[in-house]
Formats: sequence, C-alpha cells, structure tokens
Amino acid sequence: EKFVGGPIEKEGILINSKAFDGMPSTEAREKITEKLKSEGLGSFEKKYRLHDWVLSRQRYWGVPIPMINCSDCGYQPVADVDLPIKLPDLKDFMPADDGRSPLAKAEKWLKVKCPKCGKTAERETDTMDTFVDSSWYFLRYTDPHNKEEFASKEKMAQWMPVPFYYGGAEHTTMHLLYSRFIVKALNSLGYLNFPEPFLTRRNRGIILGSDGHQKMSKSLGNVVAPDEYVAKYGADTVRMYLAFMGPYEQGGVFNTDGLFGVSRFLNRVWAFVSRHPDGKIEVGDIEESTKVINRAVKDMGEQIKSHKFNTGVSGLMKLFNGLEEVVGDKKVSKEQYEKVLLLIAPFAPHMAEELWQETLGNGTSVHLQKWPEFDEKLLAEELVSFVVQVNGKHRATFQVKLGLTESEILSLANSDESVKRALESKEVKKNIFIQDKLLNIVV
Repeated sequence: EKFVGGPIEKEGILINSKAFDGMPSTEAREKITEKLKSEGLGSFEKKYRLHDWVLSRQRYWGVPIPMINCSDCGYQPVADVDLPIKLPDLKDFMPADDGRSPLAKAEKWLKVKCPKCGKTAERETDTMDTFVDSSWYFLRYTDPHNKEEFASKEKMAQWMPVPFYYGGAEHTTMHLLYSRFIVKALNSLGYLNFPEPFLTRRNRGIILGSDGHQKMSKSLGNVVAPDEYVAKYGADTVRMYLAFMGPYEQGGVFNTDGLFGVSRFLNRVWAFVSRHPDGKIEVGDIEESTKVINRAVKDMGEQIKSHKFNTGVSGLMKLFNGLEEVVGDKKVSKEQYEKVLLLIAPFAPHMAEELWQETLGNGTSVHLQKWPEFDEKLLAEELVSFVVQVNGKHRATFQVKLGLTESEILSLANSDESVKRALESKEVKKNIFIQDKLLNIVV
C-alpha cells in the first residue's frame, strides 16, 4: 500500500526496510542493531538520564557538611576524630547578611584551624539536604550508640531490610529513590548484605479539609491542629477517628461530627468494661457473648493485617452492638473483658491500658499481651441469614449455620412453599451460589 503521512512513532510493522519488511518494530530494533554491530557500525547501549541532586541547603536544620575552607589549602575534609560535627546553639535562625546559612553567624563554631596547614580557616556553612540523613537513618536505628561504625552487621541482620514502609506518594521519587541509591551503594561497597532498604511499601491517603475537596495544607489555610481536639476529646478519640475516617490508602475528610461519634462510642466501651468489678451485676449469657467476641477476634485480626483500619473500628462497633444485644445490662467474664480490651488496644491504647490495669486489676501492660486466638468450631456454629431467590426475586430467608454447602441449601429451599410455587412447571437453567449469603435459582 502507498505510504501516506509522516513517520509513525508508535509500534507497528516495518515497510520499505528490505530484509526487515513485515517485521514487528519491537523485534526489528534488535535485529537491526545486531546487523549494525556485526558490521562494526553500532552496538547495544543503555543510557540513564539522571538529574543532578543539589545536595546543599542554606539553612540551620540540616547535616553540617564536614569540610573546612582554607585560603591557602582550599577545601579540606574534617579529620575523622572530629566527626560528627554538631550544630551549634543559635538564637537567630535567619540567614546571614551575605546570604549564607544561619551557621555563618556562629563565630566560635565557624572559625577553626585548617587540618592541613594549621592556619585559621572556616567551616562550610551550607548544610546537606535533610534527605541525606533520612535516607539511611533506619540503618542507624539498629545500633545508635556504635562509635566504630554506622551499625554492626549482626544487629542489621536482625532488623534489616525494613519489612514495611509507610509513606506519602510525594516521597516516592525522593526519599524512596535516595534511600535505595544509598543502600545499593553501601551494598556494592560491602557494608551491607542486602540491595534494597524496604521489602514492601504502602502509600497513605490524604486528609481533606472540612469542604471535602481540598487537601489539608498550610498553604491553603485549612489545617486543623489536633491539639485542641486532643484536649477536648482525648488522644484515643482523635487516634481512633483518624483510623475510622476512611481507607488508609485513600484518606478521608476531617469532620468534627465524626470525632463526637467516636467519643460517644468510647464512652460506651468505658461504661461496659467498668461493670466488671461490681459484684451486684450478674454475668450474662457466656456462651453467646463468647461467640460474638470470637467472631470479632477473627475479623479484626484480618482487617488489621490487611491495613483496613477503618473497617477495624467498624468491627469494634459491631462487637459492642452484639455484646449489648446478647448481654443486655449484665456483664461478661473477666477473660472476655480482657479479649475485648486486646481488640481495642491498637486503636485506643491509653484507655485500654487504664481499664486493663485499674478496672480489671492486671499488673502487666495490655500492650505486652499476645493477640487473642479464635475458635474455628465456634465460627461454624454461628447463624447467618441466607437468602434464596428465583430469577433474582426474593422467595425465602433461612437462619442457617455458617459453611452449609450448595446442596444443603438447595434441600432447604426445595422444602419451602414459596420456593416450590416459584419453581412449579419451570426448568432450572443454573444456580448462582454465594457461600453463606445467597442462592439464586435461574429458571
């Protein structure tokens, strides 16, 4: 066919290319380069286009650059015995009159002897970009008091690489990139035995202002300081609300009405657990409350593990609704109160600790306990509402045990009068079965 128009920039099939006619462009690139290489006219090559990293900053709160500038000797590195350089105490953090870092005003810190000739010289007043220290601090955390090396290999082997890294999407090309660069360099130099700093990464969501549209930002003037709400409702309420406002990776809208709702829920929790030491209050149905708590242990453990903290808080609310339904104004056993507090502890750590020690009389911290286990047998005994439809129209609802098979549900459905009438003289085409929820018989 006649070629019309300009060159095609996307992938395609080669034409007018002699031996390469009809070849897909992805394959042709390799073949053409191989031919050029065989004739000494070309070769395979990869090029990386990296932007320079502007390392220095003219501000106080960075890492001092360990160099001394001498008028005779030029820049000289600070001797190893004088490392690390500590920032001086400053009262004025504004830049110097000549535009240099605020450190230029610290005369005693600034003036030093040249390590080479001994003449009076000056320290470098620029500081390193704070990404320098934030790109390897996790290594130092493993061995912070080591004066011989940045961390011992034995201690890094216990903790590194970091199993899970939470961060904002805005740091994906900054903190994450620099951390990987430094770790890969240290690995190549033989200081580390792993090439990646983090095994898994999860981005957090963005908190929106009360209008529900703009993200909370100092530049937009819609930042809500948590201090006043902590003072009014307590740290646990604010913490639980932040977990509850939306999926972790999506964030949510900060709304004071939601804070009030969480505060009311925690008051319910406090009142329920505070029943325990009162001997006048009789214990409710232990068997039923055990099933309610058992289900919560399983569901909330899975939700926390998958970082669904908002549904974890919903699970707590569901748990207390269930307990109040089966226990009423009575109480549960101490063991059950303890399991309940273990579920609450990740979301309301201060309140859980106080109730654990002061109300239940336990000596050790709630946060040093193991996560409770659940009983699979009790889960199998739970009842669920199972819906039966015919051609999508509701015909019956059964209260059944969890885990019934499709054939068991069909047997129940075929014995129901409403279902029988709907199936009379009809041919069943197929069954749509959803475990523990629904059977739709298509006729």
